Amino acid sequence: MARSIADLGAPIGSGRTAEIYAWEPGRALKLFRPDHAHDVEEEHAATRLAGERGAPAPEVFGIEEVEGRPGIVMERVEGESMLALMVRKPWRTRGYSRLLAELQWDLHQLRATGLRDQKPELRHDIERGAALSDADKAGVLDLLDRLPAGDRLCHWDFHPDNIIMTPRGPVIIDWITAQAGNPVADFGRTTVLFAAATLPDYMNRWKIALLERARRYCTEVYAARYRQLARPDPRERRDWRTVVCAARLYEVGNPEHDRLLALVREQVGTA
Repeated sequence: MARSIADLGAPIGSGRTAEIYAWEPGRALKLFRPDHAHDVEEEHAATRLAGERGAPAPEVFGIEEVEGRPGIVMERVEGESMLALMVRKPWRTRGYSRLLAELQWDLHQLRATGLRDQKPELRHDIERGAALSDADKAGVLDLLDRLPAGDRLCHWDFHPDNIIMTPRGPVIIDWITAQAGNPVADFGRTTVLFAAATLPDYMNRWKIALLERARRYCTEVYAARYRQLARPDPRERRDWRTVVCAARLYEVGNPEHDRLLALVREQVGTA
């Protein structure tokens, strides 16, 4: 076990909640940032449960602490993300987008009892959306109450950057937000992540225009393939998307925040 972060060497990866370091042979340490230390037990349990239920998740081996920061010791997943491959090989975007839908559909065949329940989580997130008026919240919560619950494995942060293409096949990472719930909600969450996310403002307008076009194409292909597999009811699909947009408001800033808020108000009739 390393006695200090300096003993670990340079990170081999970095994200919003954690840094990734090489650990023992074939293993890595996902070391959580101080403001996300409380997430370690939940992500460890969710990743393990997903793997036990048959999802292509990294194997986890335990929790370690370095300089007071907790981390998960897990399989070192070797490969490029699906997103990186789409950027490097744009001619394969259609195939990867279809594969993304198929991987999510496969997850949705797995039961996830033991994970946090989706509908109470959504209610909590909607209620803390400061921009929502009482009328907005009432309309969205009414939709949520009427929508069917579920017990399927929902990743809830399912996008191409969380799919690592390895020699043994795709591996899905970052299970911190995993839930037991309705697959149509998880599908709606992914379409919202695709549609509303903001591109970096340091890019020139030509590159942004190119990436926007690629993102729209990827979204269309992914969504069409998922609908082909799952055949969700169009009304239910629309209502879940409205609920997901409202629940995401507290997480994001502008301009994504305003786009989501406008969509919610249009759907619940308070625009």
